[in-house]
Amino acid sequence: MVVLLGNNAIIAVNDIGGEVGLGLGGNTIEFYTGTTERMRIDSSGRVGIFNSSAVNYSGAGARSLVVGSNSSASDPHGITIVGGSSSTSNLAFTDNAGDGSANDYRGLFQYFHPDDSLRVFVASTERMRINSSGCLGINNVGDTQHAMRVQALSGGRCAAWLINNSGLGHVTANSSGTASYDAWAFTTSGGSTQVGGIVINATTTNFNTTSDERLKENIVNAESQLEKIKNIQIREFDWKTTNEHDIGVIAQELENVYSGAVTVGGDNEHERPYSVDYSKLVAPLIKAVQEQQVLIEQLQARLEILENA
Repeated sequence: MVVLLGNNAIIAVNDIGGEVGLGLGGNTIEFYTGTTERMRIDSSGRVGIFNSSAVNYSGAGARSLVVGSNSSASDPHGITIVGGSSSTSNLAFTDNAGDGSANDYRGLFQYFHPDDSLRVFVASTERMRINSSGCLGINNVGDTQHAMRVQALSGGRCAAWLINNSGLGHVTANSSGTASYDAWAFTTSGGSTQVGGIVINATTTNFNTTSDERLKENIVNAESQLEKIKNIQIREFDWKTTNEHDIGVIAQELENVYSGAVTVGGDNEHERPYSVDYSKLVAPLIKAVQEQQVLIEQLQARLEILENA
């Protein structure tokens, strides 16, 4: 039957579950269940599901299909792609007419149900994978060694690895000019306060920690460092992993002398070992050298007196 509502024509069909209808008018096609509009195709061919104003969503050119509305926060909408446990669920992007080749998915988001991994394809090639353990692989996703892997550790911490099939990896920060810039910045307070960074220019690299006078107070000359420096124990040792012979300090021993140069580790020495920042020893060493220079100059003066006597 046909029911006229204003300038629109409603073609209604009675069904066991209630009335469904098709609205024609205003250069649009509306689909109803009962008397409530559920989907609309506008005059430009845009489709809105649970949304009658798909034309309003112009950002990023993504308004051909709009699902959901903000009219009810308690009634969320979305798209579900169903796949079996041995199949895939896919959202593909293509720039050709469809020839059955890899060109049909120049870009692809794929959920691979057999191993519960989420995969991202670019130029028809898988470039990124998140596996069921939450590890992220970029540009090397077919085996256990990933070009990049981010993994959650105990204590709410995360770790990242840069690895290729040869067991090597690196991060490149490219400076195209002569001006210095932060290749890596370390911040606190939600990114508003910088506490250090790696600064590069066309020829050099600086590893910086904050030392701005404006951030300091109660500035006085440091006390003597000679005794503390004398108490630092320099050891020879072999690394258990590589059997490499080395020379240096032991973090637990240094902690008793210069605790600020030591990061205290956890119970597992492999996951969170005690660590030493040797750069924290530079200032005490400079102070000790200055003290020694004073002593040297005093001794030189006394020697000159004795020689001239």
